[in-house]
Amino acid sequence: MDASELNMSYFREFLAVVQYKSISAAAASCYISQPALSKHIKSLEEYFGRELFHRAPKEIVLTRDGEKLFPYIQTIWKKFTSMETLFGTPQDTDRNLNILLPPCMYVYDIFSDLADFSSRNKNLQIDYCEVNWYDTLDTLRGGDFQLAYVRDCAVEPELYDLIDIYIDRLIACVNEKHILARQSSLALEDLAQERIFILNKNHSLHYLMNHALNMKNMQIDERNCLGTENYILEFVRQKRGVGIITKRQFEACNHEGTVAIEITPAIPTKVCLAKLHGSQLNHASWLFWNYIADRYAKNMTLL
Repeated sequence: MDASELNMSYFREFLAVVQYKSISAAAASCYISQPALSKHIKSLEEYFGRELFHRAPKEIVLTRDGEKLFPYIQTIWKKFTSMETLFGTPQDTDRNLNILLPPCMYVYDIFSDLADFSSRNKNLQIDYCEVNWYDTLDTLRGGDFQLAYVRDCAVEPELYDLIDIYIDRLIACVNEKHILARQSSLALEDLAQERIFILNKNHSLHYLMNHALNMKNMQIDERNCLGTENYILEFVRQKRGVGIITKRQFEACNHEGTVAIEITPAIPTKVCLAKLHGSQLNHASWLFWNYIADRYAKNMTLL
């Protein structure tokens, strides 16, 4: 291995292993897979021709050669990140942050996050594209987009690395004059005799809603599966039935003439930032991924 094959991110990962004394913890902090980080550390050891870490059952620590190398890598990484902050990265593609958004995500604070991130990183080009949830995986695999907002109910966890951002939940919405409007909560079974409207199959929530109803032996007519939460609320307003949407969707839409009722037990749904499992991010995507991790990883918003 020669110097041209070294990736600067290997130095960041080296420092993370020193900090956490654990491959798994270091990999999590760098948002890559454990095998990928182990491979990168081995590449560094092959390049320098030295074993850099002692691998013990409970922790991983620097060897004597690793201790000698540590201050140099630390200095190089600090200077590199300072240079990026001052000048940006040398490749234009590294300045592009392209994010996928499924329908209905506008009801969350995603655009506020993007605006705040943009104000902190004025040298980056930020763009987003709305995509149906079922096209997200193939679009990420295409390579033009590296990050996507998703719902946990719409992804196979083993295919993605995820940062949980919001926990939303399903609610029932009824006309304000409906007899159920007086209740603060209800069980799904309480709606068994009602005409129920939910989102259609273009929305990942359709499957969460449909599954929850099927578990109670309640079937939904496809004619009652609508394109947007606004349509659902309008039908509820017209006394044509009751709707099931998320709490945040209800709050963000014109819900005049309708009432939201909590469903018990709660049916949660998480909104997450996602990338393909173990994938390497360009500079802009890496910065945004860490920005979101710092903002939400320990303080996920409960809606």
